[in-house]
Amino acid sequence: MFASTGRLPYLYSYEGAKKYHDQIKPLRSGRRMGFKPLGARKDTHMFIRENTEGSIECVLYDTAVVTYKQDGGVVVTPGKWPSSFTCAFIEELLYGTSVNRTKGMVVLRLNSGANFIKHPLKQGMSIELVRTPVEPGRAGKWEVRNAEGVHVWRPNRAKANNVRAKYKEMIGYHKGMVSLLTQEREKSNEDDPFEAAKILMLPKDMLADTLGTMTRTERVYGGQTAGVARA
Repeated sequence: MFASTGRLPYLYSYEGAKKYHDQIKPLRSGRRMGFKPLGARKDTHMFIRENTEGSIECVLYDTAVVTYKQDGGVVVTPGKWPSSFTCAFIEELLYGTSVNRTKGMVVLRLNSGANFIKHPLKQGMSIELVRTPVEPGRAGKWEVRNAEGVHVWRPNRAKANNVRAKYKEMIGYHKGMVSLLTQEREKSNEDDPFEAAKILMLPKDMLADTLGTMTRTERVYGGQTAGVARA
C-alpha cells in the first residue's frame, strides 16, 4: 500500500461519500485552492468533489476514478494511465475489493471466499458496482450492476490442429534442414557469455535462391550520390 493512500476513508455508499465531502474544508491556498482534499491535506493530487449531476467524485490526478451516484451505483474507472497507485487508490476507498495491475489492465477482485468475482478494466473502461447489505447494521458485498466486457482471443484448437496437419510434412522438412545446417560455435573465454552456443550456417547461394536479390544503382554518401551495383 502506498503511504499517501493510508489516510483515505472507506466509502461504501453515496450517503457516506456525500457526508464526507460536506465536512471537508477546502484548501485556502496553493495551486489547488478551493479543492477539498480526500486524504491528507498535503496530498493535493487526491481530492473529492460534487459534480453537476450531484454525484460525488473521488479524483486522482484529475481523473474521477471512483464516482458515487445518488441511485446507489459506484462507477470505477482506471482512466488513461492505470497504474499501481490507481489500484491502491481504488482498494482503499472500496473496502472489500482487492485491486491489482496485470498486462496493462486494472483487475478488480470483488469480495472474498469461493464466490469472488474478478473483473479486468482496460484503459478508459469502467464498471458500475452496487453494495448490497447482508444484514442490518453490517456492510454488504459488492456486486456488478453494469460492466463492459474485455475481449480475449483464444485459439480454436480443432481448427488449428487441422491447419497444422496440412503443413506437417513441410514443417518437418524445414526443421530437418535447419538441424543439418546448425553448427556448434567454438567459444573462448573472451566471448560474451550470452552469445549463442549454436549458429545456423546458410550458404550464400541458398539465401539468394530463397530470398531473391535486389540491385541498387545509387547510394548517398555524405550528401553525394555514388553509382554502385550490388546483388
